[in-house]
Amino acid sequence: EVEVVDDELRADDATAYLAHLAGGDGLADWTFFLHADAPEHIHPFRLLEEVFAAALSGALDKERFPFLYLSHNYLDLGT
Repeated sequence: EVEVVDDELRADDATAYLAHLAGGDGLADWTFFLHADAPEHIHPFRLLEEVFAAALSGALDKERFPFLYLSHNYLDLGT
């Protein structure tokens, strides 16, 4: 049996990210959203460690790179 849930609010990761970004509490210079299985999506995983280090040291320019997509797995919904 399939139970359809038609709630007013979505309950997925993208909704959680949006709620954080739109929360109005101000944002840190950098915000990293990661899944628990991040090593399965970021190859080599060392890349994420290097991005963290660059952000921490100030070497990563937030004006030049306001968004970084590091995952190689994605869902292509087409057009």
